[in-house]
Amino acid sequence: IQVSPSYPCGFCGRSTSNGGCSIAIQSGKAVSSCQEVYEFQVAAASNSTAAKPCTNVPVKCALCPETHWKYNMITHLADNHPGW
Repeated sequence: IQVSPSYPCGFCGRSTSNGGCSIAIQSGKAVSSCQEVYEFQVAAASNSTAAKPCTNVPVKCALCPETHWKYNMITHLADNHPGW
């Protein structure tokens, strides 16, 4: 599967925009509509380790109610909150 250039899903790489995979945080856990979803605690996954160096976790935007993958947040801010 080719990784989407627009808001890629942290699980499968497909787009999370326009009805693609959704991402949210509920009770500290990542919740998604993605077919490749697996359960993890957001706080624990936020810390890089030698075995799991990736810290691409869901992050709630401080400026609106949306949640995006950490690696997509700069794009979200630029697209939706210019001049943040």
